[in-house]
Amino acid sequence: MLLSLLRDDCTQQITIPQAIANSCTNLEELRMSVGSVPSSYHNYLEPLQKLKSLRVLCLAGLAFADLKVFAAMTGLRELSLRHCTLPKDFNQFARLTQLRTLRVSGYDGNGVINIITHLIHLEYIFVYWDHSYMALFELDEGTFSRIGSVVQKRPNVLQVCCKFNFNAANCDRNQKVRLIQFVESIHNVKF
Repeated sequence: MLLSLLRDDCTQQITIPQAIANSCTNLEELRMSVGSVPSSYHNYLEPLQKLKSLRVLCLAGLAFADLKVFAAMTGLRELSLRHCTLPKDFNQFARLTQLRTLRVSGYDGNGVINIITHLIHLEYIFVYWDHSYMALFELDEGTFSRIGSVVQKRPNVLQVCCKFNFNAANCDRNQKVRLIQFVESIHNVKF
């Protein structure tokens, strides 16, 4: 995606993120849905690293080889990567310790546990359909218990929003994890 800027008889082509970073330096929230980014734009989001006041970043339709572009966004507290292809190297998430809220799709129970393990300040995680729209993540009781073990010594409570297929009434015994049943209309709820 290119934006053409006309200035003094000179045309300059820059990417949308470059234009945003150059003109919206105090931006706090950005939502971008991108159908696809050509492979020549491997640093497509890099200009957004300049946005030190950016707190909420919601992206859809991108593929990431790594997550280092987000690590430089030290003010970032909420990251939504729905329908994005993300690295399977879960150590990449260790770079994002500043996050409080994460929305992802395309991970199974082990993937979710690995993500939670690395994001020590996480308060909310939303797990949606995978990027092919064919499967819905469903939390089972064993995975829920493992998540509880991971966050047990953390000071904050982790709220997990997803589908689950067990009786949640027994979940009260784990005071560090709260379940929120995913329903179609809740995906736009902001906390």
